[in-house]
Amino acid sequence: MLNAITVTLLVKGIEGVGESQRVGIVIAELAGAAIAGYVLVHRQKMLPIPMLAIDLFDRRIFALAVTASVCSFMAQGLAFVVLPFYFIDGLGVSQVKAGLLLTPWPITAGLMSHFSGRLADRYPIRILGTIGMVGMAAGLLLLAFAPSNPTTFQIVWRAAVGGLGFGFFGAPNNRAMVASAPRERSGAAGGISTMSRLIGQSIGIAVVAVIFSLVSHGGVTLHSTSLALAMGAGFALVSAAICTFPVPHLHPE
Repeated sequence: MLNAITVTLLVKGIEGVGESQRVGIVIAELAGAAIAGYVLVHRQKMLPIPMLAIDLFDRRIFALAVTASVCSFMAQGLAFVVLPFYFIDGLGVSQVKAGLLLTPWPITAGLMSHFSGRLADRYPIRILGTIGMVGMAAGLLLLAFAPSNPTTFQIVWRAAVGGLGFGFFGAPNNRAMVASAPRERSGAAGGISTMSRLIGQSIGIAVVAVIFSLVSHGGVTLHSTSLALAMGAGFALVSAAICTFPVPHLHPE
């Protein structure tokens, strides 16, 4: 319940900014999220078998990997929401074609994840993660500053660049999360990995709503789309910066 209250109030507070809710309500929602989150963390620390493995965050590489993951999924969640609206409302394509235009991203991400997972056994994860997030940021910026009436090819190859970057980051970062935890806590580490993905996507979606509301009064324009994608690139670069932090070499227990 505390977990649900924390995430719900956090997302509602962010959405409230875009929906021009009264300042008092927004502050109350964000404050409620902070309080519920604090109580959740405090309670979990006292449990012998916590639902949320707070103790794993004492491991530097785990904490950094989770934070980088949240930022990366904020960027991807933002892009996956804003692009279909832009394709349909901004470019006037059908819903089917909008889905096809976005398809290169998950395809290239899936293919690259197999390659990057093998590289993680030989090269530092901080290097792989940084390269991946910089590549994803480049793909988002290329989409943000695409021509006003782009061709199918101009959209597809830009989306593919973003997907390649995300795929290059994902597998090594997930490996860092799980491998940095003791073997008997791998399930807990995997659970936090899933939670980081969902929280990141939820915040990214809420940010899109804020941008559309403040910039284009709820509508989809080239300017609001470019701004949203540029902000997504910013989240990806924050993730890349986190990946550069020095961490000890992984020695799974």
